Amino acid sequence: CTCGKPDCDNSRGKHPLHTGWQQEATIDQDKIEEMFQNDGVNLGIKTGADSDCWVLDIDGGDGEAELTTLESAHGALPQTLTAKSCKGRHLYFKHPGWAVPNRVRISPQIDIRGDGGLIVSPPSKHYSGVQYEWVNPLDNVEPAPEWLLEIVQQSAARKLAAEKLGKNGFELPSFGTRLTEDEVRHMLTF
Repeated sequence: CTCGKPDCDNSRGKHPLHTGWQQEATIDQDKIEEMFQNDGVNLGIKTGADSDCWVLDIDGGDGEAELTTLESAHGALPQTLTAKSCKGRHLYFKHPGWAVPNRVRISPQIDIRGDGGLIVSPPSKHYSGVQYEWVNPLDNVEPAPEWLLEIVQQSAARKLAAEKLGKNGFELPSFGTRLTEDEVRHMLTF
């Protein structure tokens, strides 16, 4: 384990076994089998343009409720390759050809694994003992609907703006907030 977390016990987890994993990611069956010679090694899939996929990570019942709300407002997601995770499920979508952000939340219990990221995949075993499983292993990785891609882009833009503005000592106003002329001028100085 190279996660650098002081409380890590180097056991099965969601972190890479070693540094440089991005360059060593492979689809070579012999190399994969060699990696699994080590006891306790899990399988991770590199997400983003290189693997031509990104993942919607839905955590638990709250995440499912949030997804239901999104689908009620925008339409159902297509049936796509899906895996059961420790707390929920992972929906795999075809990479759209533009930079998909990694580790961006689109709601409190739904986030994205995109460019530069990875996702633990079946048949890995979570340190809790729960095994990751394919729900529909024969399904294709489908394109995400436009409404979901728009939400992904908006969430990434909000995160980036909040990070930049937060460094300058003030918070982003919430949507619907009316700003005074002085507040707008102050924001524009940055």
